[in-house]
Amino acid sequence: MPNLASSLNDRRMKKEDEMNIDAKYNSFARDRVKDSIQDGNGCAHCRKNSDLQMHHYPPKGMGGKRKEWDFRQAPLCIDCHAKAHSGDQDVIMSWHKWAVSALIEFITTEKERG
Repeated sequence: MPNLASSLNDRRMKKEDEMNIDAKYNSFARDRVKDSIQDGNGCAHCRKNSDLQMHHYPPKGMGGKRKEWDFRQAPLCIDCHAKAHSGDQDVIMSWHKWAVSALIEFITTEKERG
């Protein structure tokens, strides 16, 4: 039967692992957006490379995470960002595809690293 100290240590280690994976993903996501902009493919929908904003889901105003980065956000130009908030399904699907592909790429890269 695990003692209290062991249990607390296990929780602390799990929390540290979660923080490490968050930090790794944050760095990965920032680099992916920078690469996308450099390649001329900034906006996840129209590929416009200026006036980019990060679209969060759920939106910050509706309780979305306020972390710098997480897998539920992707770059959209100001026009597409407005369309996403008005419910434009084409923009929303492009956003989802970008966010999911980023997460898959991150997981694949981490698995390859061991």
